[in-house]
Amino acid sequence: MSITGRLFVIDIFVKDLDEILKVYTNNPIGLDVAEIFEDDEWKIRVARVPVGDTFLTFVQPLDPNSPAGKRLESRGEGIDHITLLVDDMSEVMRKLKESGLRIVDPVTRNMPIKTAVHAIEGARVIGLEERVTKIPCNLISFECPKCLGKLNPGINFCPNCGDKISKKKIRKTGLEAKMCVRNAFEIKEKTYSSIHPRTRIKDIFGEGLPISERVSKNLSFAVQIIKPKGKTKPHVHKSKEQIYFIHNGRGTMSVGEDKTEVREGDVIYVPAGLVHSFYNYADKPCTVILVSDFHGSHD
Repeated sequence: MSITGRLFVIDIFVKDLDEILKVYTNNPIGLDVAEIFEDDEWKIRVARVPVGDTFLTFVQPLDPNSPAGKRLESRGEGIDHITLLVDDMSEVMRKLKESGLRIVDPVTRNMPIKTAVHAIEGARVIGLEERVTKIPCNLISFECPKCLGKLNPGINFCPNCGDKISKKKIRKTGLEAKMCVRNAFEIKEKTYSSIHPRTRIKDIFGEGLPISERVSKNLSFAVQIIKPKGKTKPHVHKSKEQIYFIHNGRGTMSVGEDKTEVREGDVIYVPAGLVHSFYNYADKPCTVILVSDFHGSHD
């Protein structure tokens, strides 16, 4: 028997969604998050991360006493199941029946099956016998409820009859396209990192925040406070550009082989791939507005 299909979704159970997304969205991996949402029915938080035509779907149970919480406790973190996308579910089921391979109910075995991309009206999902597949494996197809024509995942109408396709109502969190206002003076300072002694930072928007508090996939905005005689040690971002705006104070900025004194009002562009550092030689703190894109890391 041959099933024409492709790997569509890998569902992964995790304890901390924000922490795992840092691993996959920062360099060297550098993937983007398509969406984050909460499913109140299953009491889970879900993030969809596209990798080519496949989605990594990370699932964080929000209630330890829920089916998802108990599943995480019994099975631990890791891959929960995979889903293969097939074109013609009726034909696939016919061939499965001919081959003698037993079909199981995916909803009872994989309880968050109704979340993420599965939450589209017209989705048909079946499970394969784990004894044979060696890993929980589902098959999914998308067919218009009205004309039974093939649907493409992600669209909201049928290309055959034009019928509108609805999605399950879910509550999205984080990375939503909307205006966001935060007051920098009200945000608490925190230690920047071990490689930047005597330096504090306020993460306003960006990579230093939990995923649920971010508002941009690409930009980071922070306020950096460098104490007197404090410095950021030489470091490099392979693919991240940065802009330093000296809000107040003065110091010495080094970028690559260049070194210059900077003062209040100066704006410094730091290209990706160049070693850079800052030293506050003054007796007063220096405040720097730091703007950068999201896709780099310290190396």
